[in-house]
Amino acid sequence: MPTSRQYLGLVLALVILLALAGCAAPAKTPLRVLMAGSLLVPFDHLEAAFERTHPNVDVLAEGHGSIQVIRHVTELHELADVVVTADHTLIPALMYTATDAETGRPYADWYVDFATNRLALAYTDRSAYADEVNVDNWYEVIARPGVRLGLADPRFDAAGYRGLMALQLAEVYYDDHLIFDNAITGRFESAIRVRKEGAQWFILVPEIVQ
Repeated sequence: MPTSRQYLGLVLALVILLALAGCAAPAKTPLRVLMAGSLLVPFDHLEAAFERTHPNVDVLAEGHGSIQVIRHVTELHELADVVVTADHTLIPALMYTATDAETGRPYADWYVDFATNRLALAYTDRSAYADEVNVDNWYEVIARPGVRLGLADPRFDAAGYRGLMALQLAEVYYDDHLIFDNAITGRFESAIRVRKEGAQWFILVPEIVQ
């Protein structure tokens, strides 16, 4: 039979365990942020700063194409606390008009335009013709045989369709109506086409792009 001293020891151990359990750090509140992939680097810094000032919050950030970010909410009906896109016009176009089946309310009815960025042609010193490319010939260099051009999928990513728009605008800027075709033709399984109507150009992206 346990002695009274042993019983006392067990009781004290139980009290200590309960006290330690009560002192355990409370669970953090998750904050899910769906964002455009191009924003991952700056949002890493924002996440760290936010969590320093809000230690009870755990920011859970996911990067996708801007259109994919919105479709996660409007089509897959995933819950998100914050949606961040690289093209602010997507929010009224795709979230104001889509409604939640349970509440009947639109997925968004406001947004904050808080920052801007720029498109850039990125390459390294190992890229083909890296020692030649400049502001005057970049569109000719990317069209050369053997040069691989990486472009985000324009069906899902703002950088993708903005890249196509930049190529079309380059035709006007450089007064060369072959820039778009030379850069894009033959690089995709299905053709991306441009149609001009008056003073506007419409870039037609097929449903399936390699």
